[in-house]
Amino acid sequence: SGLIDALNRILNTDRFSNMIRITVGDLRSRTGNADKRRRNTAFAITQGRNYYTEQNFSFGEIVLLNLLYDIENVEDNSLVLVDELEMALHPAAQIRLMQYLIEMASQRNLTILISTHSASIIKAQKSVILLEKEMHEVKVYNSCPPAKAIGAIGMREDTMADIIVIVDNAKLESLIKKIKTVKG
Repeated sequence: SGLIDALNRILNTDRFSNMIRITVGDLRSRTGNADKRRRNTAFAITQGRNYYTEQNFSFGEIVLLNLLYDIENVEDNSLVLVDELEMALHPAAQIRLMQYLIEMASQRNLTILISTHSASIIKAQKSVILLEKEMHEVKVYNSCPPAKAIGAIGMREDTMADIIVIVDNAKLESLIKKIKTVKG
């Protein structure tokens, strides 16, 4: 399956080759896609007569499994937002995950926006967009050199706390249009 191949590829292992999917929960739904809901799906790795469930997976494996499951089940032409892509992943796995996401974006016409503090991810990208708040304005730096983005992250970490911004749909759409305008 695509999920198993992606897990093995990104984590550079064959550990997931015997992973099985177990459908649990109520499969009744109006839309007919209840079998694709993550809460109705469990995974286990078979080894002979033994099963190792998700409870035995590492935190990074669980985070990656959930992300890949969602990517596999998102509709083509979707916008996917991923916060802190690097969470609980080794830097080499971060790079392989980015390569996988770029391939999925191309194959399925997805727009994938990620936020990251990972210098490894930033250094490996050809196209970096830096959003930087200056006073009451967000400046967009398209085709930002990786060194500048890494420097901005380092300065912000040393001088300011993280900021969480919650926006309504209109503001999010406006931000996306601004990014696409600068990018396009």
